[in-house]
Amino acid sequence: MSLLLLTSALSLSPLFVSEIDQQSFVTLLERLEQSQVGSIVVLGSTGSYMYMSPTEREHAVVLAAETMQSKPLIVGVGDVATRQVLEHIKVAEQVEASAVLVAPVSY
Repeated sequence: MSLLLLTSALSLSPLFVSEIDQQSFVTLLERLEQSQVGSIVVLGSTGSYMYMSPTEREHAVVLAAETMQSKPLIVGVGDVATRQVLEHIKVAEQVEASAVLVAPVSY
């Protein structure tokens, strides 16, 4: 991964009854992809990503990677422990994200 100097849109992580609302999430990403932003961030510092299980977070990242066609995808990997952050980075690498964003949880 390399440093990206782009205007980014930080997407929300819509949840419905404690699981990701796939239809809303994909629709949101498709709209952002059609916008004038240079990249899209998922699970960054907005939305409910900190309340999602590792499996839900991975599902959101995979959905985003499958949806994104033309803009760089930046995956938020922030968490409360280094081990968890490293696991999130592995998922970002698996989907070939353009970059990761490590936001401190308690900012």
